[in-house]
Amino acid sequence: MGECPQGSGTDIFMKQGAAMKAELATYQEKNEVSAVINEAVAKAEIYVRKGYLSGLDDAGILPMEKELAGIVPGNNLRLIRLDSFVYEKEQSVAEKLKTVYGALRGRGISAVLFLEGKTDRVNLYLGVSADRYDRLSSGYRTFLNSFQGIFPGCRYENMKFEESRGMLKRILPEDEKITVAAISGFPEEKTDQRNVPGERLDVLIDGMRGRPFSMILLADCMDAGEIVRARKSLESLYTQISPFQKQEVSMSEGETESYGVSVSETISRSITLSTGISTGQTKTLGTSRSEQAVEEDEQAEKHEAALQTAGTLIAAGMGGWMQAGMGGLFYAPAVTNALKKADAWMGADAARRPKSVTETEQESTADSKTETRTESAADSKAKAEGYNLGRGTTLSRSTQRSCVNRSVSGLLDQIEREIRRLDRLEHEGAFRVAGYFIAGDTETAVSAANLYRSIVSSSGGMKESSGIYQWSEREQVEQIRRYLLRGAHPVFSFGEESGFPRIQAGQPVGLSDMPAYFCLPEKSLPGFHVSSHAAFARDILCGGPGAEDTEDRRARIGCVTHMGKEDPYTEVSFGLNGLTSHLFVSGATGVGKSNFCYQLLDQAVGQGVKALVIEPAKGEYARVFGGRDGFRVYGTNVRYAPPLRVNPFAYPDGIHVLEHIDRLMAIFQAAWPLYSAMPAILKDAVEEIYRDKGFDMMVGDCPEGGEFPGFADLLEKLPEVIGRSAYSGEVKGNYTGALVTRVKSLTNGIYGTVFGREEIGDRGLFDENVIVDISRVGSEETRALIMGVLVMRLTEHRMCSGEMNSPLRHLTLLEEAHHLLRRQTGPVSADTGNMKAASAEMITNAIAEMRTYGEGFVIADQSPSVMDQSAIRNTRTKVFFMLPDRDDRRIAGDSVALTEWQQQELAKLPAGTAVVYQSQWTEPVLCRVDYYGKEKACPFIYQRTDLRGDNRKYIGQCLAVLLKNRLVDQSASTLDEELIRSLDGKMPLLDEKRARTARKVCSEYLKGTPVPVEVKKIAGDIEILLGFGGIFERCSGSAAIGEWAGKMEKEIQNQAEVSEPEAQTLVLIGIQSRIHKNREYRKLYVRYLAYCLEGRNRP
Repeated sequence: MGECPQGSGTDIFMKQGAAMKAELATYQEKNEVSAVINEAVAKAEIYVRKGYLSGLDDAGILPMEKELAGIVPGNNLRLIRLDSFVYEKEQSVAEKLKTVYGALRGRGISAVLFLEGKTDRVNLYLGVSADRYDRLSSGYRTFLNSFQGIFPGCRYENMKFEESRGMLKRILPEDEKITVAAISGFPEEKTDQRNVPGERLDVLIDGMRGRPFSMILLADCMDAGEIVRARKSLESLYTQISPFQKQEVSMSEGETESYGVSVSETISRSITLSTGISTGQTKTLGTSRSEQAVEEDEQAEKHEAALQTAGTLIAAGMGGWMQAGMGGLFYAPAVTNALKKADAWMGADAARRPKSVTETEQESTADSKTETRTESAADSKAKAEGYNLGRGTTLSRSTQRSCVNRSVSGLLDQIEREIRRLDRLEHEGAFRVAGYFIAGDTETAVSAANLYRSIVSSSGGMKESSGIYQWSEREQVEQIRRYLLRGAHPVFSFGEESGFPRIQAGQPVGLSDMPAYFCLPEKSLPGFHVSSHAAFARDILCGGPGAEDTEDRRARIGCVTHMGKEDPYTEVSFGLNGLTSHLFVSGATGVGKSNFCYQLLDQAVGQGVKALVIEPAKGEYARVFGGRDGFRVYGTNVRYAPPLRVNPFAYPDGIHVLEHIDRLMAIFQAAWPLYSAMPAILKDAVEEIYRDKGFDMMVGDCPEGGEFPGFADLLEKLPEVIGRSAYSGEVKGNYTGALVTRVKSLTNGIYGTVFGREEIGDRGLFDENVIVDISRVGSEETRALIMGVLVMRLTEHRMCSGEMNSPLRHLTLLEEAHHLLRRQTGPVSADTGNMKAASAEMITNAIAEMRTYGEGFVIADQSPSVMDQSAIRNTRTKVFFMLPDRDDRRIAGDSVALTEWQQQELAKLPAGTAVVYQSQWTEPVLCRVDYYGKEKACPFIYQRTDLRGDNRKYIGQCLAVLLKNRLVDQSASTLDEELIRSLDGKMPLLDEKRARTARKVCSEYLKGTPVPVEVKKIAGDIEILLGFGGIFERCSGSAAIGEWAGKMEKEIQNQAEVSEPEAQTLVLIGIQSRIHKNREYRKLYVRYLAYCLEGRNRP
């Protein structure tokens, strides 16, 4: 048995494995695969990432094509100079700009923006350019219409061709040394459609303040087919490069070890006898040929063709689409060769197989004869013993490795992003955009370009190369200048052999990215005004069935305005009958409230509506309407207008006295600060003066032939009522000072006439066109009282004489209504119980109830916040002009459902513009109120007479009547019956007592009532008419009878137009009426009588 070979199999296996590892290591050490792939990727990456643009300022500038060079600079531009930019506060300016430039797609034109930044101001120009006039004209109309429609409030000026050329010469001067910088922007890929807020051109202008520069933005519309071709080229490029992105290597090792032993023994004996004879002949002729060749299969041919076109696809995909129409495909051979070499290393040669061909010719001839004889004998014996021993071991390992080429992967990611971007550009449209910056020095031009790049980056981002290029050599600048003068991108070249024969700085930008480039300023700058406005309804729309206002009688107020621009075709008007639900108008001083009221009154009066104007300030209505036919003006200064006469205690038939007292008390509480028990005391006194005049508190009417009380009666009654009260002396003194003093002030002077018993009458005040000018009243309390009394008397007059559910018949305008309807903002005390607020609400409720009688109220005031809430709540129509105070804006905005932006808009409304709302409208509108010109004004001219002389004449005639039977010489009498008849019925400008006495004397005389002769019967009337008490006091200091007599007679003649005998008789009657009080007057009477007799006898 032989020995088993130990370890021979293991050695062989290990030797072979070592050989495989060495071979694999050698293969991996060959970096040619990666190197070649990276070389191809690097060449393609230049196109994909636009790396060639980094050297654009070193490229040559190609001459303009003949057609472009033939255009006269400025003739292919249509521009507007934008003086002010107005945008809607609630909406995105970027979205609006996208709509503007979206209208230019597919028209073969370019959008342009010129910015002329001077030291002290800035000029901004927008417009379009085109190489054909028909395109230019239609494109400009499209641009202008879309810009006007989307930014209607902007102010601009259409530039003529000559003006455009002048602007271009300033921006691109021919004879000055300038530097041009350019920027190619690449917006960041958008992951959503949300707008990223960024900076605007105002940042650029502010950043370059004091350094003159100019900017030109050009955006050529791109054809959709061009984008499609670019996308397809990129898709092909992606397919060609993707195989080189990843490599996979698999390695395996196996070891097997086996042993075996076998033993055998054999014995054999054999005897053989053989005899044979053989004879043969052979002849052979032949020819042989062999051929071998290598043949490539069809798949290899296709692969080779693909490699040859790969570079072309790269160039077409990433170069041609960015410069379509600017040259053929380039730089393909270098990329193709690199890809072929890499493909070979990746196993492309395995696609070839060998081919063999063999040819043979042969001819043979053979003769043979064989004879054989064999004898055999054998004897055999065999013996075998054996055993087998085997042992085996098998070991195997396998490893797989993947290698990713990051350069290829990054390039593929970039291509994929570009494809997505092109998909978006194909959908929304694209522009080829570049910005050019011109300045007198390089630093300024580059600074402007850098700042602009930052602005665009903040809005859209610039992930890719976004270099800044500059040219300052005169020849280069002149070539670029020729392009820019015609609104065209300059064309550059690196030469045919470089693969970049024609390129531009302009790069494709999607429509959604255009606002990032054409970003307009959003704050005001020197020479450029920017404002934002909130949007209001563009037309009046009534909500709900039957809400339409179809009334024939209407008052036009103005027209709708939107974003600061008037819409003359959309009228704002009111149905006059709707004013019976009342109107509230408010706004700061000087913003157009009065002008609005003028318009409303003018149109209402022109359509048969009577009007009452209560004006506590300025007195303008008398100067505008006072001179019109049918208008009457009353005031509180007799030098400028006839006096107002209204008795607060009078009321029409049909009103109960207690109803009137309640309303009167509400007026007092609204006008006067009453606290504690003052209202109760005042009410008790008022009720008592009515009882004293014979009024029945149950029936509530005036006794036949009776008269209403007045403030003089209240003045006498208040101390009595206060004295009867159970309050302490101090409290009584306080009440007396607070109530009696106020009431007394209303019985003196002009207010005694205004609130006297002699009245104009309800019909004269409330059924005619009347202006009550109380602007000269100094006391706010008195103004409030007059306004309240007029409203109260108007309410009662309408309740007794008006018809239910009447259309508008009378319009009352309350100017500065806070005097009467003031909001109470202070703390509510236990004493007052906020009676002023309750009184104000009572008055406004009374106003609200008058709508059924055809009465409309216009409540005007400067501030809504000082008005009682009921005054705003009970008015259906509201008009708000500019309100600078935040509280005013909040109250006004909440009353008409304004948004927060719309409320802020109230703070900056221009004069003459107002927010108008009626309760049946769905939304408020912004209205430009028509101007009521000065030529329409008809001022009131008061024919002022000698008031003092009229009073002297009137009182003189009254005294002449009383002295008719007392004069010895009747020829000395000044009595004129015709004059008395002319004065009868007129209201003299006298205090209440004197006027009442004068009227009684005249009326009784004209009725034929005998005049008493007795002194005691006429002395009382003479005392009232002359005011003898004051005359005696003023003349008491004279000792000589002659001097005293002269003063007395002069004082009497100052008060009344009488003759000397009449004056002397009056003095004698005055002395006689005082004898019973003071015996000294008897002596005076004797002395004066002697003086008079002596004077008569004196020659």
